[in-house]
Amino acid sequence: MSSNLKDLSEYLGLSISTVSRALNGKGRISEVTRQRVMDAANKLSYVPNNMARSLKLSSSSIVGVILPDITNVFYPRMLQAIDRELSYHGYNMIFCNTDEDITREQMYYDLLKVKNVMGIIISQACQNDIYERENELGNVVFVDNIPRVTKNSYSFVGIDNHKAGYELTEKLISYGHKNIVAISGIVEETTAIDRLKGFRDCMRDHELPCGDEDVYYGEYNSESVSKLVGRILSRPTLPTAIYVPNNMQACGTILALERAGLYVPEDISVVCFDAIDFTGLVRPSLTCILQPVEKMARTAVEHIIRNAESKTKCQITNYILNYEFYEGGSLKKRSQEK
Repeated sequence: MSSNLKDLSEYLGLSISTVSRALNGKGRISEVTRQRVMDAANKLSYVPNNMARSLKLSSSSIVGVILPDITNVFYPRMLQAIDRELSYHGYNMIFCNTDEDITREQMYYDLLKVKNVMGIIISQACQNDIYERENELGNVVFVDNIPRVTKNSYSFVGIDNHKAGYELTEKLISYGHKNIVAISGIVEETTAIDRLKGFRDCMRDHELPCGDEDVYYGEYNSESVSKLVGRILSRPTLPTAIYVPNNMQACGTILALERAGLYVPEDISVVCFDAIDFTGLVRPSLTCILQPVEKMARTAVEHIIRNAESKTKCQITNYILNYEFYEGGSLKKRSQEK
């Protein structure tokens, strides 16, 4: 009588993912373990059935990944890291790009549930009540953006964006900047909300002006950013620094300033989040807060697998990870500013 992957796992006392990696020659598996798995497969007459494998790939060995914007370089990095980590553990992935559309996010989420995937990793497009409607979220983990869920508990992997925004603003102030404005994107994203709040709180704590007229909201595309920069440059007094929570907008800000004949950081300093990928594309390199993308992906995947292989109810955990400060060339000291 033939055996399946679960039979091998129970016989060997190894996780299903370890057995799968050994059988498929994937990941970092010792030769001793690999040979042990192969010997057990022969002994138990393990024969991969094409139909069974097809069914397996359609559900319990697949993790759904829902991301909001594949054109933002942060998310392809995240996707690649998730895919690599899943592959290492012997699992596969279905990727869904919402284009920051709530309807698409709902559609993909419902589809993945119907497909009975092993788990779902989600970065929300914006604040919505999709997940509020669920009686229980199950094996779902949110990354980067915290969901608006009050009825259900949820698992989350990310950084403390308020703290990071506060510290990035404090770095500007420590460099002598007092006349600082902010450019922000979608205010329904929790990352944008928290980073902007961190900016405002820091400015207030240092008794520096930060009214509604000092924050400029717009889309992430270059045309919108160019208009925002134009409005900033029409101020009676030019700011010495611009705080930009979004990496795409930060890149557009530097290009728009250059077109206006201003140089970064000689004329205006610019700081942002997650702009390491733009090094070489824009000059100077951007001073920014860096999220630990690889660790975020690994933590999310391990959480999904741990819940999937557990025989108990899915565990709810929040993982708040450390971030780094990257000092590029877009920040200049203004110690003599009064």
